Amino acid sequence: MSDYSCNICYKIFNSPSHLERHSNNKIPCSRPNLSKDILINYIRDATAKHDKQTILNLLDAIIESSIITTDKDIVQLYQARFEDKYQTILETELIQKQYFKCIDCNEEFTHKHSLTRHNKLNRCRAKKEGYSLDDILKTAPDEAQIVINKPEVSINEINNSNVNIDASFKQYITNNYNIHFNIMPFGLESIEHITLKDFKYIFADASKLMNKLCNYVFLQNQSNISFYKHNLNKQIISFLSKNMEIEKIDEKGFIIQFTQLLEDTCILLFYQHKEQLTEQELIKYMKRLVEYQDTILYERNGIVQTDTKNCILNLMDTAFRNKDIKYNIEKIIKDLKENMHAKDFIIERLKDENYMRDDIVNEFYDKPTSTTHKIEMAAQSNPNKVLHKIRKKAVEQNKDEIKTRRKRAVENSLKDVKFSTIDDN
Repeated sequence: MSDYSCNICYKIFNSPSHLERHSNNKIPCSRPNLSKDILINYIRDATAKHDKQTILNLLDAIIESSIITTDKDIVQLYQARFEDKYQTILETELIQKQYFKCIDCNEEFTHKHSLTRHNKLNRCRAKKEGYSLDDILKTAPDEAQIVINKPEVSINEINNSNVNIDASFKQYITNNYNIHFNIMPFGLESIEHITLKDFKYIFADASKLMNKLCNYVFLQNQSNISFYKHNLNKQIISFLSKNMEIEKIDEKGFIIQFTQLLEDTCILLFYQHKEQLTEQELIKYMKRLVEYQDTILYERNGIVQTDTKNCILNLMDTAFRNKDIKYNIEKIIKDLKENMHAKDFIIERLKDENYMRDDIVNEFYDKPTSTTHKIEMAAQSNPNKVLHKIRKKAVEQNKDEIKTRRKRAVENSLKDVKFSTIDDN
C-alpha cells in the first residue's frame, strides 16, 4: 500500500500534501464497507510494504464489521487462528535461537561476534590460567595429569559420572545460610535416585519411554517439580529458573522446553550409568532412545507426538494441584532475597552444573565441548563408551534391523505365491 494512504478510509494519495488536505477536510471520512476481494488486496499490499499500522487498521475494520460483532463463533475462530500463529512464531524462535559457547571456559554468548571478541581480547579465563584446550593438546600425558589436578577440576570430580547437585552442597546451604534448598531449578533436576535397575526398565521399551521417565524423574522425586500455576484457568506457567528467580512462560512454550528437557535427561542418564554397563549393553539401550527420537517423539509435521504430550500434561496437572510446590518455591525466593550472598553462591554452583550437563549433551551429538569435558573423555579407561560413538553404533544397528525386517516381510509375502511360466500356460 502507498505510504500516502488514509488510515481510516484506506484511500490512496499521490503525495503527503494530498493526504494532509484529505485529513483536514471539514467532512471527515469514514471506514468503507470492505468486500472480501478489496480487503485481501489491501492486506496483500500492506504486507508487501511491511506497513504494520495499516494492517492493524484493517484488522480493526474487520473486528468492527457487522458480521464479526454479531457472531461469537467467528470471533472465537479468529482468536484460535491468531493463537496458532503466535505459537508458530514462538516455536520458530525457540528452534532458531542460537548460543555460541567458548570451548575453553564454557562461557555462552548470544552473538558470534561476542565470542570472537572474547577470544581476540584475551578475556578467556581458561586461557589466562593455562588450562585452555590448546594447552591441553600440547602437553604430554604426564603433564596433562598435573593440569587435571588443578583445584577447579579435581580428579575426583572427573571420575564421578553422577550429574547432580550433591547432598553435601544442599546441606552446606542449609547449615550456613539457613535456607532449605529443597526444589531443584527447572532444567537441573536431580537423577541420582535413579538406579541402574531403573535405567534398564526405562529404556526397555521405546514406546513407553517418556511415561516411565516422567514417573521416575519427577513423580518419584517431587523435589524435581519446580513449576506451578498461579491461576489454573490461565495458560501461564511459573517455574524456578537456573538464576533462582521465578519466570513465566505460556503453556505451549513450556511443553516445547519440557520435551527437550526430557530428551536431555535421557542422555544424562546414559552418562550417569555408562561405567556400570558394557559397551554392548549401552548400545542395546541406546537403540531404544534413538528409535524414540527418530520415529516416535515427533509427528511428520514436526509436532510433539500425542502420547508424549499427554505424559507432560498429566505431570503438569499433578504439579498444579500440589500447593506445597508453589509454597516451597516462593519460600526459597523470599529467603534468597534476604541473603544475596547465598543466592550468588548457589547460582555459581548451578552454572557449573549446567555447563557440565551441556557438555554431556553436546558430546552425545558430537558437538564442541569444554576443555574440562575433553580432559574427562581422555581420562576414561574405555574410549568406546563415549556417548556419540555409542549413539552412532545404535543408529547403524537400528537401520540394519529395519532392512532385515523388511526383507523378511517381502519373503513371507511371496512364500505362497505360485509363478506360472509360458509352458504352463
